[in-house]
Amino acid sequence: MAAKKKPATAAPKKASVKKKTTSGKASTRRPATSGHVLSASDVSVLEALPSAYDAGPTERLADVLQNARNAHAAFTAYAKPLVAGSKLTASTGKDLAAAMARFEAAERAWNGVRSSAPSVVEARKEGEELKAKMLSALRYFLGDDKAVMSRCDKIVEGTGDVDLADDLVKLVDLCAEHASTLAKAKIPKGAADRAATIADALTGGATKRRGTPEEIAAQRLRNRACNAMSAHVDAIFEAGRYVFQNDPKVLKLFRRVTRPARRRRGL
Repeated sequence: MAAKKKPATAAPKKASVKKKTTSGKASTRRPATSGHVLSASDVSVLEALPSAYDAGPTERLADVLQNARNAHAAFTAYAKPLVAGSKLTASTGKDLAAAMARFEAAERAWNGVRSSAPSVVEARKEGEELKAKMLSALRYFLGDDKAVMSRCDKIVEGTGDVDLADDLVKLVDLCAEHASTLAKAKIPKGAADRAATIADALTGGATKRRGTPEEIAAQRLRNRACNAMSAHVDAIFEAGRYVFQNDPKVLKLFRRVTRPARRRRGL
């Protein structure tokens, strides 16, 4: 009698192993915060903060937000050694993402109540036009430069006044780096100074004016959300500098982006 054949067994699948980041680069993917709306619970969280959090930002709002994105990316890439060797916890990344969502929602809420101000409306319109002109020139004259196009693609991302102000500063820098190639481009003279003025009107400059009670209340919540987010960023950067003090390649991920309040550079 013929022996029964054993059913063929499928070869075991190899477990997928996530590659650890070793290049000293953190993912630049932004946490999903753009659809968040400031809720009653968010307001309660912000109202519970100390009165010192009412203070307005001392940095460009675009830089504050960029530092938060960088801190979130750095923590995500190196969470295990950070949690193991510092005061940070496993929830630090989620806590920062929540703080970023509250800040962006508070910023939009404040923009919503102050958008009727002519200076803001005009600055936003002129800023979008200037951004479009610089992007158009860069894409035409430097379309074959992959590095430049990659930076342009990143600039297109983002919405809101903070992102627009940041885009203008980055575009001015990019145009200045390639000034000779853009000699024939239709970029307005004095674009660098004008971009800085517009950025101030959209962010820092606009915070200096007094407004209606509704505007003042919305601005106060925005300031609290901004300072709360910055506190999380400070904690991550401080921990990173301690944990990776002997690893220069990774250490650079835990440094703040800082720029002068105004940029005056000819194009």
